[in-house]
Amino acid sequence: MQLEVTRDIPVPAMITNQTASPSLYYIALDWDKSEYDLPGGPNPAPEGYDGDLDIADYYVVYRDSVEHEILTSDYTSYVDTQLNPSQEYCYYLVATNETGPSIPSDENCYVTGDLPIPNIVIPTGGEILISGQSSEFNWVSDIDLSPLSESEYIDTLRVLHSSDAGLTWEV
Repeated sequence: MQLEVTRDIPVPAMITNQTASPSLYYIALDWDKSEYDLPGGPNPAPEGYDGDLDIADYYVVYRDSVEHEILTSDYTSYVDTQLNPSQEYCYYLVATNETGPSIPSDENCYVTGDLPIPNIVIPTGGEILISGQSSEFNWVSDIDLSPLSESEYIDTLRVLHSSDAGLTWEV
């Protein structure tokens, strides 16, 4: 067996351990940096290479199979913003250096949160309250009928009232 030692830089290691935190209008991605393991590890450098193990210059984020963002290798996270609620977005990453691109990471798909649409169930509509009279209000999500108080995306609901047949509204 002949072993040839080279100073040629190989393409970076494949990116692993991609995770995400989806929200209503964004998805925050995280991943482990592209780095070869020492000999005997699960992701060893190509045979004969004895240089640095962290050789990526930048990362390319692909969303729905289209190049979406390029980041320097200093970053191992990215927040994809201005997304639509209740939509699936699929991502994979490629580490790149002067030699070329790594093998693409596994593609992972994530769904942004459901837009909570209030549905008032109490009062049922058309109630006229006399000044000083109180009423109970209940509302649920129009999507799954869960109480909106359980929604992670709502922090405030305002109830407006009109005393002039709807010409003006007040809190």
